Amino acid sequence: MRVDDPDASAHLTATGFDPPAAFRKAAAVAEALAPTLVGLDESDGKAAVEAQSCLYRVTRRDGVSFGVRADRRPNRINVTVENGTIAAAEVY
Repeated sequence: MRVDDPDASAHLTATGFDPPAAFRKAAAVAEALAPTLVGLDESDGKAAVEAQSCLYRVTRRDGVSFGVRADRRPNRINVTVENGTIAAAEVY
């Protein structure tokens, strides 16, 4: 079943799952959460992200950047960690 198939769309709506709405909700949660992480200890920040069913990814630690895929996910928060503390957080 393809997502662009009208029958598939009707099935998803009938089951109560609306992909665009779920996407928007995940994005809103992550966008609200990201700025609150700055200044937190890394373990506390990771726990806060996971408690909201979001994904946590360190993209930079103590001045060293990590190669990461450029696939955007609305519920993933990328963080920069300096000396065990979250210095920056963004949704990507």
